[in-house]
Amino acid sequence: MSRNNNIQSVVLLLLVSIIVLLSLNMSWVSADAAYYLSIARDIANGAVPYGGIKMHYTPLMMYLNSILYIVIAKPSYNTFLILQILLIATTGLVLFKVLLKIFHIKKNVALYVAVLYVIAVLASDGTYIVLEPYSSLAIIAGFFFFFRRKFVVAGFLVGLSFFVKQYGILNFIPLYVYLVHGIIKQQYTWRAVVNFSLGGILSLFLFLLLFLFYYQVPFSELLSQLSGTEYGHWAASNSSSIVSYFIGVKNLILLVAPLVAWYLSPQSARSVYVYIMVLGVMINMLPTFVKSYQHYLINVYPYLFVLIGIQLNNLEYRLKTYKISYFVIAIFLMVFLVNRTLKYRHHRDDQLSISEKASAVLDRGSTVYVQGNLRYLYFLNDYRNPVLEDTGYSYMVNDVEKNIIKISLSDKLSGEVTDAISLSEKDSIYVYNRKVF
Repeated sequence: MSRNNNIQSVVLLLLVSIIVLLSLNMSWVSADAAYYLSIARDIANGAVPYGGIKMHYTPLMMYLNSILYIVIAKPSYNTFLILQILLIATTGLVLFKVLLKIFHIKKNVALYVAVLYVIAVLASDGTYIVLEPYSSLAIIAGFFFFFRRKFVVAGFLVGLSFFVKQYGILNFIPLYVYLVHGIIKQQYTWRAVVNFSLGGILSLFLFLLLFLFYYQVPFSELLSQLSGTEYGHWAASNSSSIVSYFIGVKNLILLVAPLVAWYLSPQSARSVYVYIMVLGVMINMLPTFVKSYQHYLINVYPYLFVLIGIQLNNLEYRLKTYKISYFVIAIFLMVFLVNRTLKYRHHRDDQLSISEKASAVLDRGSTVYVQGNLRYLYFLNDYRNPVLEDTGYSYMVNDVEKNIIKISLSDKLSGEVTDAISLSEKDSIYVYNRKVF
């Protein structure tokens, strides 16, 4: 049985490797990628988030990616994508270690679940540049220390997940519940809660030390931008329909179906780990009710795949049936991923074509404001945002954007430096030779 299980893992690994190579060959700069990588570049050039750059995310991922701009003169998009894919693979290895050492999952089952995790993340926008894989690594690494009672380190790592993206703070809830349950059962004392809290506070202290005291960003400005109020209003006003929601979470539905069947069976193992992981899944599902982006599911996966590991480990009598079901699900996820890659493959060619047209009018490295779906030109053409402090790389149309002068692509540069490009009302590059707001 063990040999057959390992063969399935190897087959899945080979298939996913082929798909990753295909994705790299057809990769295009998504809207999120343009946002994060442009900020990473600006950080490498000395700009300060919340002071010199208006932004609504916590900055850890952007700082990590800024290192590539420092060590490589002009890193390609695939360089950043390869970094993220390696990070996802590393997270799979950490999950394997957690399942093996913390939850005492059989080695062949732990390997299988780790491979499934990598496939699920890649199929949930993991082949785009997104924040969630970084946060997921912090949480799974946090599990390793948390369940070994290294609570300060665990709290620090969970805190780092918040500084990748604000939703990371949700991960404190199920772990606090676990500790309180342990106190009630006299397995822990309140000192565990204090130490776990100290780890989280330490990560917050370092963040505030950097931005409030070193960079001297006003606290009110920091709080205003990180509260995400503007983004929250925008997201709520553009919320998904019921149909689009279920399309967005289809990967999760596939993965959860065998778990539900297992949980409802009389032979299922009901440990405190199961209940805490279920709680973690439910809490991390909350952001998907605001926006059903597939990459939001990655926040759920640390808990979900520990659950899957526990499930498979306790089903020796039906292990083959359940592993086959997850093998089929993995194939479905890879089919979804390939289909999406092929569906959007023309985006890469379109972006490169428009990039060339834009650079013929505006030299690469020019200072120019880009709005809408052309925001990828900030990355491809190394355009510099002239309104970093006012609007940054916001997804939202605001009064600042409305007051910046627009010139069509057909216009040519003449005399006074103006710029350049317009494909539609929503996809435009605006002139910036003086402030008009």
